[in-house]
Amino acid sequence: MRKLPPLRALQVFEVAAGYDSFTKAAEALCVTHGAVSHQIRALETWLDEDLFTRQADGIRLTEAGAALQAVCIKVFGTLESECQRIRHRDADRRVRVGCSGSFIGNWLIPSLERFEQLHPEVTLDLRVADDLAALAARSVDVMIVGGPAPSSVDVVAVHLVHDVIGPVCAANWTQQALCGRDLQGALLHTTSRPLAWQEWARAASEPLVLEGGRRFDSLTLTLEAARRGLGFAIAPELLVRRDLASGALQAPFGFCATGAAIYFCTRAGGDVPSPIRCLLDWLSKEIGA
Repeated sequence: MRKLPPLRALQVFEVAAGYDSFTKAAEALCVTHGAVSHQIRALETWLDEDLFTRQADGIRLTEAGAALQAVCIKVFGTLESECQRIRHRDADRRVRVGCSGSFIGNWLIPSLERFEQLHPEVTLDLRVADDLAALAARSVDVMIVGGPAPSSVDVVAVHLVHDVIGPVCAANWTQQALCGRDLQGALLHTTSRPLAWQEWARAASEPLVLEGGRRFDSLTLTLEAARRGLGFAIAPELLVRRDLASGALQAPFGFCATGAAIYFCTRAGGDVPSPIRCLLDWLSKEIGA
């Protein structure tokens, strides 16, 4: 055990040494005058040395008190810096990623293990966020969004991939050749993307009657319905890439570009932290693969 006086007494002394009265020190510490006096007396007793001279107009440091003050400032400053470094070490390597629930569930989570193997020092916090307002509010560090390029001067948007979409259905939907007529009456709609079928029909020049069909609250649910053989869902190729490779889904009509894209967005201004650069570099390679 080190032969040191009580830490609390040293903390109170350091504060008191910066004032000309124990009353002001007590106010700064949010304690009573008596509590400060008690700690100082205990420290002086332990040291067997006066640290202050008490005068009518206040207190003054003795020579021993001034020497101890200098040491306390240095030691407590070093201790504080190191504790803050340790405390925020995880925060410095943690990236809060905002994106749609369908992107998280259908692409990012299945890919997460590969990122962690390459960058074990970076931790990703995945949060459902569809609006760039989350970036402005600093509730996330980066956003992955689809659509036209963000135009805000407060956002830096890096193009990741062109967004191509198409109808997908269960691999066992039919063994016969499919045509546009097969879509009628078997459309699966996502309420959060109400124009998806219309956008694809226009891009693919497929005349469709877009009425009827089942509706689901999220693309994740719509895709699950398609896997279960309930009909055709419109989906970005990126989000069904694994299903197509495994045979869980098929894309009998292929995919069409709609002019939209997927972007990696960060706040403008300042340097981009290393963990965010790692994520961007990985996404650029992984999504384009």
